Amino acid sequence: MAKVAETESGVAASLRNTGQQVGGSIGLAVLGTVAFTVAANSARAAAARAAATAGRASHVGRPARPGSVALTGIYHHALAAGYARGFLVAAGIMLLALVITVATIRIRRSDLAGVNPI
Repeated sequence: MAKVAETESGVAASLRNTGQQVGGSIGLAVLGTVAFTVAANSARAAAARAAATAGRASHVGRPARPGSVALTGIYHHALAAGYARGFLVAAGIMLLALVITVATIRIRRSDLAGVNPI
């Protein structure tokens, strides 16, 4: 914003704000999708394993279902796994943004000469 002419500062600020809002919306959608996809896959796999284990332990001959305590534990673990993966993806995105920022933004003292600090 330091090098933008005063007559175009409103347009530049609105473009920055729009980029921030769109980036936040897309980022939240991507991270939410990652987190809940991992949670759903983890819950489905763990519930299938628990049902298979309960079926082997059952001698009645009918399909056994895991108890509510086991299902609660499965779902809590699945949510934790999903959020952990979401945070991992967010950390990767932040690291990529840091690398891009360091590589592309170069400001020298001469670039700031004549800039009004107010």
